[in-house]
Amino acid sequence: MIKRLLLWLATAGALAAMLGVGGAAAAPTTVTCGDSITAPGDYVLAGDCTWSRAFAIVIMASNVELALDGHTVTGVFGAFSGIAAQGVSGLHIEGPGTITGFEHFGVGFADVSRSSIEQVTTNDDGVGIFLTGSPGSSANVLTGNTATNNRSTGIDVASGTGNRIVGNTALSNGVDLADHNAGCDQNKWNGNVFVTANQSCIH
Repeated sequence: MIKRLLLWLATAGALAAMLGVGGAAAAPTTVTCGDSITAPGDYVLAGDCTWSRAFAIVIMASNVELALDGHTVTGVFGAFSGIAAQGVSGLHIEGPGTITGFEHFGVGFADVSRSSIEQVTTNDDGVGIFLTGSPGSSANVLTGNTATNNRSTGIDVASGTGNRIVGNTALSNGVDLADHNAGCDQNKWNGNVFVTANQSCIH
C-alpha cells in the first residue's frame, strides 16, 4: 500500500511538473528602451531608460501586458514616441510609471482594440495619450491616467469609437481632453478632471 502511494505521488508530481501545476508563475520578460515586443505575454520595464530615436518601445503582438513598475521612459531630442502599438488587441499598459519628453506622443495606439492604459503619467510630450487610425482604435479603456503639461493635448481620441475614458486627470495641457468624432460618437468620457476640452460631450 505504501509503495503504491509513493508511486502515485511520484507520478502525480511528474505530471504536475509537465503541466505547470502548482509551480511558480513564469516571471515577466524585462524590456527597456529600444525593444520591440513581438510575442504575447507579460512584460515589465526593467528600469528607467532614455531614448533619442523614433519609438522607445514598440508593441507588435496582441495579448501583451506591460507593467511600467514605477519607472520613467524619457525622450530626448529626436524621440518620436514612448510606447507605440498598431493593429493589435488585448494590450494592457499598467502603471505606475511616467512617459516624458517625446516629440509626438507618450503612448500611441493606432488601430488598437479591446485594450487598456491604466495609471500612466504623461508629461512634456506632444500628446500624452493618443488613439488614432483608420477606422480607428476602438473598445479601449483609459482609466486613472495623469496627463500634464503636454504641448498639444493631454488625452486625444483622433478616431475610433466605443472607447471609455474614465477617471483620468488632465491639466495644464495645450488642450486637456479632445475627441475628434462628431458628438464623441460612442466614446464615453466620464469622471475626468480637466479644464479644457474640444467638445461638450467630454465629462
